[in-house]
Amino acid sequence: LPISFAIILFTKILVNMKNRIQQLLEKNKEITISNYRHLHTNPELSFHEVETANFICNELTKMNIPFR
Repeated sequence: LPISFAIILFTKILVNMKNRIQQLLEKNKEITISNYRHLHTNPELSFHEVETANFICNELTKMNIPFR
């Protein structure tokens, strides 16, 4: 590959990634803010985050994201 072609291709890939990230951020903005507010209005002591862990597990389950 000529270097100029590789640079153009890489630039297009980066622009596409940036656009996709922006789309995902906008799509998930409200739930992210809601989760942030919930977690910060219900603080728990370090290493005793039982309700926080349950909340996160429930959110991951709703989004079909596997976890252990």
